[in-house]
Amino acid sequence: MACVEHCTIRLTEAVQGAAQVAMVTDSLPDALAGADLVMVTTTADAHRDLAHRMAPYLRPGQQVVLNPGRTLGALEFSNALRRAGSHGVLVAEAQSLIYACRAEAPGHVRVIGVKDRVMLAAYPAADTDAVLETVNKVHPCFIKAPHVLATSLENIGAIFHPPVILFNAAAIERGSLFYFYQDGPRRWRTS
Repeated sequence: MACVEHCTIRLTEAVQGAAQVAMVTDSLPDALAGADLVMVTTTADAHRDLAHRMAPYLRPGQQVVLNPGRTLGALEFSNALRRAGSHGVLVAEAQSLIYACRAEAPGHVRVIGVKDRVMLAAYPAADTDAVLETVNKVHPCFIKAPHVLATSLENIGAIFHPPVILFNAAAIERGSLFYFYQDGPRRWRTS
C-alpha cells in the first residue's frame, strides 16, 4: 500500500493539499491506543463486527463517531460493545458523511464536496453534547440532533440506495463495476 510507505495523502478538487499521516495501521490496538475520538467510516453491515473487534481495546470515556451511522448504527454499535463487555464508551452517529470523495489512487483522494452541516446524535442522547464538544474541534460542521432516530431518518441513503440497487440488480449480479452515485442512477434511467 503506497500510503503506508509514504504516509502522505494528497487531496484534489473541492479540498486541495497534502497531509502527513501520523500512523497508518491495520492493528486495532495500535489505532485505538491514546485516541480520544475514533471516527468510523464504513458500510452499515460492518458496524456490529467492528464493534466486537474494537471492544477489547476501547476504554471508558473514549468517543466513537459512526460517520455515517446509517439507520440506528449507534444503537447497534453500542449494543455490540456492551455484549462484548466494553462499557463507558460514548457512541454517536452522524446523519451523513462529511465528505463526498473517491480514492483515485493509493495516497490520492478526490474530494467532490464537503458538507457545511451534518446532524449528530449520541446513544444515549444525554452524551451528545460531550461528543459534539470533541468532534467539532476536529471538524466544526456537526450540529446537535435530538436523538439517533433523527439522524437515522434524515439520512438520505435509506431512500436513495434501494432504487439504485433495484434498477441495477442485473449489473450487480454480473459483477459489473460502476460508481454507485455517479453511474447507478444514470444507468437505470437510460436503460
